[in-house]
Amino acid sequence: MSIRKARGLLFLPLAALFLLLVTAPALAVGLGVTPEKLNIEVSRGGSTTATLNVVNSGSDESSFKVYVEEEKYKGWFVIEPEEFTLPAQGTKAVEVSVRPPVYASGEHEARICIVSLPPGEGLAIGTGIKVPTHIHISAMLSLPWIIGIVAVVAIILVIVLRRRRA
Repeated sequence: MSIRKARGLLFLPLAALFLLLVTAPALAVGLGVTPEKLNIEVSRGGSTTATLNVVNSGSDESSFKVYVEEEKYKGWFVIEPEEFTLPAQGTKAVEVSVRPPVYASGEHEARICIVSLPPGEGLAIGTGIKVPTHIHISAMLSLPWIIGIVAVVAIILVIVLRRRRA
């Protein structure tokens, strides 16, 4: 078989696939999210919560999934609810809580992904939005940590003073 014939045989399936993709009907699922960016300030050892409003602006019910894109930040976030269904034109408030580890500090950038898929089985075309999330961690410890440290120091002082008296 010549190279020319082999190229011709390869071209036919690729052309058929292209025509199938171009002529296949596409479902557009409407998705809106506010705010478009999150700026989160949290003190070291503390936590804070922000709200994302997800809107199904499409004409059909859709299922949604919300998650943090970067693997290293997944343990920092609690998203409630992570998965839900909305009717056409429906809205859902999603609570995004951020609790960075105690050793974390400084500025961090993460992305919260909101993905929408139309209901049904099989392969479907959906939409997604990435919400840029800036996290600023201040160097101060949060009030619960300060109270905890003071309590531990007080307990140690009481134990030391009792042992000296004995």
